[in-house]
Amino acid sequence: MPPAPLAAALALPGHGGTVAERIALAEISLRDAHAQGAVLAVLPEAYLPGYTHARSDVGPTARAWLADAARRYAMTIAAGYVDDDACVLGVTTPAGVHTRYTKRFLSPAEARVWRPGSASVIADTPVGRLGLLVCADVLQLDAWAPFVGAVDAVVIAAAWPDYRGRLATVSRVARPGLGWLFGASNPYRRELLARAARAVGAPVVFANATGPVREGAEEGFSGGACIYGADGIVLAEGPVAVAPLVRGVPGARLTHPPEWAAFTRIYRWAAASRGGTRASGRPLG
Repeated sequence: MPPAPLAAALALPGHGGTVAERIALAEISLRDAHAQGAVLAVLPEAYLPGYTHARSDVGPTARAWLADAARRYAMTIAAGYVDDDACVLGVTTPAGVHTRYTKRFLSPAEARVWRPGSASVIADTPVGRLGLLVCADVLQLDAWAPFVGAVDAVVIAAAWPDYRGRLATVSRVARPGLGWLFGASNPYRRELLARAARAVGAPVVFANATGPVREGAEEGFSGGACIYGADGIVLAEGPVAVAPLVRGVPGARLTHPPEWAAFTRIYRWAAASRGGTRASGRPLG
């Protein structure tokens, strides 16, 4: 029986630098992943041009670079990029086949500028069938449902902030009510992804942004790129986390505890409301 393919989750800065500089930085991590034998690499959300709440014309550049890098490294590469008003997770194989998924469940701020995708996507690649998700998609249980027993891995590109730092940016009146949410966000995300891997019966490759959310900001992205096995155990974590992809058997249905179920409903409603006032490419800061 052939060995299981190796995947790499890459932790890279979510903000800063030109597109050329960001590509050069990604190449360093891709070379590292390739040297460790990875045949799949996953980069964070909106890695090109960098995560901001704005439109971008970087789509053609991103697709051309992905095709070239996938060919050079003989690697399937999944990377987040912004294409006009869509937050995309693009997967390119060494043969140049490109599969595109548009983030379905936007944050309220994102919904002011980006349009949501309309369907789940499973990419057929040399590594296997890959379910595609972007950041806040993971909070919506119906985003996971199409993958149960149907994929060899779920790949996630994220720009998940460290919400503990965000608490200082909201009004003092709102802090008592939001404290539990911001403090629990990252621990819950880690537990949710572990349970999701078990429910789907497949590994989860989570690539998250690092560094400040914008120039000079104290608030940062939460990092924590890692790979969960189909049993929910973290197999590897770090700047270039490499681990084998081995399918399992789907487990218990994924659910939220009541407080998070309520939050996800509110979050989804708020994003839908903001989407009605979508701006035309205006950076939100």
